Amino acid sequence: MRKYLFINYYEEQNKERKDEYLFCIQKNLNLKFIDKVFVYMNKKIDRKDLQNLKNSEKLHFIHTEDRFDFSDVILYCKENMKDECIIIILNLDIFLDDSKEWENIYEDFFAVGTKEKAL
Repeated sequence: MRKYLFINYYEEQNKERKDEYLFCIQKNLNLKFIDKVFVYMNKKIDRKDLQNLKNSEKLHFIHTEDRFDFSDVILYCKENMKDECIIIILNLDIFLDDSKEWENIYEDFFAVGTKEKAL
């Protein structure tokens, strides 16, 4: 089952903090079990920060006026996701572990019991 990651990216003035964000995004892009990373951003100029990252072909940009909240992502998925998939929403300074648990999350968690679940 496809796994999609949703994050928000914005222009950070503090270089240390910006480097931390880019580090976390790169870690998430490197995950084999993540099929696509949807990036909400309000300035197209910010794309250049991300397009030089390894595995940047996984990136899909969504223009927004403000930072997203969970309801924005849920609405986007309801309107645009036709296939069955797992949606992961993260803060920008978070990255997931490269583990079998994430690779098998559908079989081990979502396919057991009731169909609609959230972590």
